[in-house]
Amino acid sequence: MSKSSLNLDENIACVLCYAFWWVGGLIILFLEKDNKTIRFQAAQSIIIFGGFYVFQMIFGYSVFIGAGFSIFRLFNLAAMILWIFLMIKSYQKQYIKIPVVSELAETLLKKVNL
Repeated sequence: MSKSSLNLDENIACVLCYAFWWVGGLIILFLEKDNKTIRFQAAQSIIIFGGFYVFQMIFGYSVFIGAGFSIFRLFNLAAMILWIFLMIKSYQKQYIKIPVVSELAETLLKKVNL
């Protein structure tokens, strides 16, 4: 099993990238220097959950369809399911690449060479 420069097992560090949404990814990205898998998962977390956070700040509870059903609640449910899914898969050492987000994460890692 691969260790990180944070002295954590790779899968635990990847879980921590997702556990605290984009903040966890940001912290791990700045602290991890060696392990490319952990850095990729941290960048992916920043993009996915940072995007969710921006969406929440922009739209909030103001987007409604019909009587009492909001897109915001559906969006939050999807974010929660994705969050749990990514943490479980990371713990199981099955590192998932989200199609469009993974390319953005790789670009981020190339531009932010910490």
